[in-house]
Amino acid sequence: MPADPSSLIVGATSAALPLAARAIPFSATPAAPEPPSPATGTPPGTPSPTTGVPSPATGATRENPPSPAPRAPSPTTGVTSGLPSPAPRAPAPPAPPSSAGPAPEGGCEVLDYPAGSLVLLAGLPGAGKSTLLDRLYGLRGDEREPVAAGGTRVIDSRQSRNWWARYLGPIPHRARTPLVHATHVWRIARAVLRGHDVVAHTRGTWSHILYGFAWLTRRTGGEVHLILLEVEPATARAGQFSRGRVVTAATFARHCRRWQVLVDRARRGPLPPAAGVTLLDRPSADRLGAIRFTGARPSRPLRGERPANRPGSPGDR
Repeated sequence: MPADPSSLIVGATSAALPLAARAIPFSATPAAPEPPSPATGTPPGTPSPTTGVPSPATGATRENPPSPAPRAPSPTTGVTSGLPSPAPRAPAPPAPPSSAGPAPEGGCEVLDYPAGSLVLLAGLPGAGKSTLLDRLYGLRGDEREPVAAGGTRVIDSRQSRNWWARYLGPIPHRARTPLVHATHVWRIARAVLRGHDVVAHTRGTWSHILYGFAWLTRRTGGEVHLILLEVEPATARAGQFSRGRVVTAATFARHCRRWQVLVDRARRGPLPPAAGVTLLDRPSADRLGAIRFTGARPSRPLRGERPANRPGSPGDR
C-alpha cells in the first residue's frame, strides 16, 4: 500500500532540520544593537525617509544624497531652474580713466593737437560748426572780433559778419558775403602769423584756401589739421532754416558736390595739405568736450629760412 503523502513531507522536513542546525549555529546571546547612524541619527531598521525600506543584510537604510535647496524664482521671468546656481562673480574693476581726462562742458572726448597748429572746423553750411564752437568756448554769437580762450584764438565767420553789419546793413546778404569771407580769411591768417593756436570755422570746400593756410603755418613752424563735421545734406539744409540764413539751392548743391569729394578723399587716407584729418558725425560731435594744444610751441623760423618738416607733415611744394 502506498505511503501517505503527508507523512512523506513530514519525514523530509524532520530530516532537513538537523542539517540546517549544523550549517547555521544558533547563539542564545542577542547581538548588541548598532549605534545610530551619524548621518541621520536613526537606528538601523528604521525606514528611510527617502526609500522607506531597510537593508536586508545590515538592517541599515540606504541614504540618498540630499536634494539641493530650491532656487528662488528668476526676478525677470519668474521661472526657477533645476541647475545649481553659479558662484557669484566678483565685481569687475573700474575701467582706468582716459589719458585725456574728463572733458569740460559735459563732453567726454578730447582732441589734442601740437602747439602752434591751425585747426579748421569744416562742414556744409548749416552742419552745426558754430553751434559746436559755442558749446566748446562759450561763444554768444554776437562777438565782432576773434575770441581769446587762453592761448587759443577762436575765429568764427559770424564775427566778421557782425563787424560788417554796422556798415552794410541795407546791402543784401549775397552782396556782402564776399567781403565777410575775405575778412574772415584775413583774420585767420593774421592769428597764424602771430603764432597763436587757432581754431577756426570754415566751409572747407575751397582747396586753394587750405593750401594757403598750410603755406602760412609752415612759415611759422606749425601744422594744419582738419575736423570734418559730417552730416547729411538734408540735416544741414534744415540747420540753415533754423538759424535764419539760407543759401540758394544752386550754391548749396555746389557745396555738397565739393564736400563729398573732400570726405571721400579723407576716408581713403591722408588729405594734403592737412597734417591730420578727423571725421565727426553728429553723435561724435556731441561727445566732443575740448580741443587742446599740447607740447612746446614751435620756434618761429628766421626770415628766408625754410622750417624743418615735422614727422607726418607734408613737405614744401
